[in-house]
Amino acid sequence: MISSMWTAFLGLDTFGRSINVIGNNIANVATDGFKSDDTNFADLVVGTNRNKQDVATAVNGRGSMVSSIQTLFLQGPVLQTESDTSLAIIGDGFFNVADPNDNIFYTRNGNFFLDRSGNFVNDVGMSLQGFAFDPKTGTYAEELSDLNIPSVQHSVRTTEFSIENYRLDFSTGEALSHTLSVYDDVVGSVSEIGIDFSLHPGVQNGDSPWRCTLSPSLGSISNLNVPQASDPPVDPPLEAGEAAIDFYFTGGTLSGVGSEGLVSDINFDLELDGKLYNISWNLTDPDNPDQFLPGEIISTTLPTSSDGLLQDGFDNGDLANFTIDQNGIVFAEYTNDNPNATIPGRIAVTTFRALAGLEKIGETLFQATDAAGEASTGAANSSNRGITLQFNIEQSNVNLADELVKLLIAQQAFNANSNAISTSNQMLQTAIQMRT
Repeated sequence: MISSMWTAFLGLDTFGRSINVIGNNIANVATDGFKSDDTNFADLVVGTNRNKQDVATAVNGRGSMVSSIQTLFLQGPVLQTESDTSLAIIGDGFFNVADPNDNIFYTRNGNFFLDRSGNFVNDVGMSLQGFAFDPKTGTYAEELSDLNIPSVQHSVRTTEFSIENYRLDFSTGEALSHTLSVYDDVVGSVSEIGIDFSLHPGVQNGDSPWRCTLSPSLGSISNLNVPQASDPPVDPPLEAGEAAIDFYFTGGTLSGVGSEGLVSDINFDLELDGKLYNISWNLTDPDNPDQFLPGEIISTTLPTSSDGLLQDGFDNGDLANFTIDQNGIVFAEYTNDNPNATIPGRIAVTTFRALAGLEKIGETLFQATDAAGEASTGAANSSNRGITLQFNIEQSNVNLADELVKLLIAQQAFNANSNAISTSNQMLQTAIQMRT
């Protein structure tokens, strides 16, 4: 009778713990990223009675116990949201988050927001980890760091510009000027640069080309000379099918530079007095000298055009929008003239060989242990890692109907063990009364 009371008492403890697990699951039915737990039971055996032939004839059972509490890592339902910082992983893996001491934890809860520094953080202030992108090399870092989207994009490089198909009115002989707006990556503001075209003093003898003078508003004057025929002909190399022509005036040389870098000179005498001239010549293919390609100068007095002034710089800009694709790559767009989306980085996803070895520490966070095996961290949608979905959140995987059924079973088992204790107590009282 005493042993039956202890057996029933252990049953009360076992199902009491089971009810605690079930109650915790039900309480977190609306917790994003929560993973439910399940209680595993085992029986208790003290010994076995055997006969003379060493055959088991009876088992001395001593009740039940909770052998383990197992976390169920089943995919939870995914809910679409209106927040661009809401993320869900479809498939295997966890988000990596770091506390202020750079300790890494793992979670399926994708409720993030941008803090004042542009970092993705969760409700407890931990930063989402990823691989930073280097625009100079076009590669991602190998080490984890806080995933950051700058709220302001500064000019990432000094403006580069080119002068293509630029048309000059040679008949006037006057200097020609144009202005470009450029963006300085040091000053961080818009600057003006003047471009002046003028005839070189030696042009009367046909020995010198036009000269281009640049006058930045925040720098010194510099000269860019059109190369002469004796200079290296192909720098940078010309693409196939293109040709560069240098013109020298008042008696000089017409030089054509083909894509192979071959220079062909034609000497001529030319007087420019503001009249219209037609000049024709033949260009030949080095591989087929008998084949001629016609070319023609139609006028020397066409009006000056600035359509060929191109620049690729851009001003500072505020963050306007960002998107995250299924590979975890973040694309940020700013309110400046940069035509290309900036890539701040890529979200990291971590998988484990033995999920049962992860330790729950609260706040929908897990901590790695030796039992979980080595963490495999990489990009989303790679090496069996899940994909990332923006504007979505993974909800709790608690099945409320199942939990209510298990709760009823545990409650009945708890009551039954309580009745067993009451019955054993009554039997014990009866035995005591019989002796007295």
